[in-house]
Amino acid sequence: MRWVSVACAVALAGACGGGGGDAKAGKPRPLRDSLPARIRQTGVITVGSDIEYAPLEFFGAGSATPQGFDVDLANAIAKRLGVQARFVNFTDLEGLLPALVAGRFDLVMSGLSDTPERRASGVAFIDYLMAGTSILVPKGNPKAVQSLDDLCGQTVAVQKDAEQDTQTVPDQSAACRAAGRPELNAVALASDAAALEQLRGGRVAAMLTDAAVAGYYAKTTAGGTAFDETGAPAGGGTYGIAVASSSTELRDALAKALAAVTAAGTYRTLLEKWGLTRAGLETPTVKGRRVVPSGGRAPVRPRCCA
Repeated sequence: MRWVSVACAVALAGACGGGGGDAKAGKPRPLRDSLPARIRQTGVITVGSDIEYAPLEFFGAGSATPQGFDVDLANAIAKRLGVQARFVNFTDLEGLLPALVAGRFDLVMSGLSDTPERRASGVAFIDYLMAGTSILVPKGNPKAVQSLDDLCGQTVAVQKDAEQDTQTVPDQSAACRAAGRPELNAVALASDAAALEQLRGGRVAAMLTDAAVAGYYAKTTAGGTAFDETGAPAGGGTYGIAVASSSTELRDALAKALAAVTAAGTYRTLLEKWGLTRAGLETPTVKGRRVVPSGGRAPVRPRCCA
């Protein structure tokens, strides 16, 4: 990962540190002033999330308080905006974005991939983390799985409607057929936790999940004795903070705040805290519009985000 020194990040219309310039008054404009009036009045940004996706968002044992990378990042962004972030647990992953467009939340942070199909449904994304698919296998890797090609004809567990269900499995099944081999047999479960149980019980050969969480599962489940992560992550893409396409004012305010969080080094600190340094982006991105450092030079674009 190449990190670019960002002394003064400019997001979209531009913001330096805590806010953009007010040409008339000659004073910085607080980022809070760029928020929609309703959020300024309540002082709260509501964040929709399916809170069972460690280390991005999850509940600790015996706790009703969400934690994880997304939670910490949302709180850091909200602090820059002078408001609080309030997470709403919404366990219907497929329904998260329709609920966002309907106005149930201000934004969604839930490990959602930024895809053209989702943007076409009335959602804009601020990309903040690299994505990709990793393979989890039983400890010791008894079937010697090293890549998706090794899973042709095997039964795998995925989370229903996640990228592995809608894209990875169909794409790999097509590759298996082209090679004259049987397709993957996918078992789509309601949650990652259910998919992990299938793997732990020996009912599937492997589980396909996001690279950002696979290592965490391997390290923490049963004290690291249950699973191994195998092979190199496949695919690419990015995770995004989702906002309704009509909420341009909020989108721009979030992008400015995330740029400030990145410039201050907080973003990188959180990546290190949650073991996600390989998944970090150099700068936040609104698709087609990129945060650039002071002086107008754009950083090298990560390979995943073309």
